[in-house]
Amino acid sequence: MDEVDLFRELAKQERWEEALPVVEALVRRAPQVDTSWFNYGWCLKMLSRDGEAVDAFLRCYLVGGQTDDEAFQLASELIHTADPDAGLPATPDEPFALAAELLRQRLEASPPNKPGGLQ
Repeated sequence: MDEVDLFRELAKQERWEEALPVVEALVRRAPQVDTSWFNYGWCLKMLSRDGEAVDAFLRCYLVGGQTDDEAFQLASELIHTADPDAGLPATPDEPFALAAELLRQRLEASPPNKPGGLQ
């Protein structure tokens, strides 16, 4: 069983702690594969590591040529959950670099221990 199949099997069984090092190895080995970044983000989301999940979903969006609307939406939803007044626009209509910079600023302004901050 290769790493992709192993990750899929662990994810199917919702064994996220065990799946994490597998998907981390996938993104290290092939950082140009957007689906690996998406799976990494999903795994982090399932482990309630939302700040890191946002980063992974945004990387998926960038690596995928800014065409993965689902990754963009998940990143935006995680930010909005942490701070209802924050988040990325409903659609990626502004230049992505600007949106990513705004995201970084919002994450820095909302440290993990602050109520409503990302965990």
